[in-house]
Amino acid sequence: MSLKMSPKIVTKQLSKRQRIILQLIEDDAFVTTNEMSQKTGVTTRTIKRDLEYLQEQRILAREGGRKEGRWILMID
Repeated sequence: MSLKMSPKIVTKQLSKRQRIILQLIEDDAFVTTNEMSQKTGVTTRTIKRDLEYLQEQRILAREGGRKEGRWILMID
């Protein structure tokens, strides 16, 4: 049995960079990993790792393809 955590508890456990990524996505659901990399000052590989983690935690989802898709925040 798994316990559901409230969005406030989940986001407190995220790194500052991961919270910035979520803010960028909230501002623009079509933001690219390259744009996130430039705005955060880290490599695209680091961004991809963070995005994978956020998806595994069910905080973030991807809808559509790699080029034409968009990000969906799963928490408020």
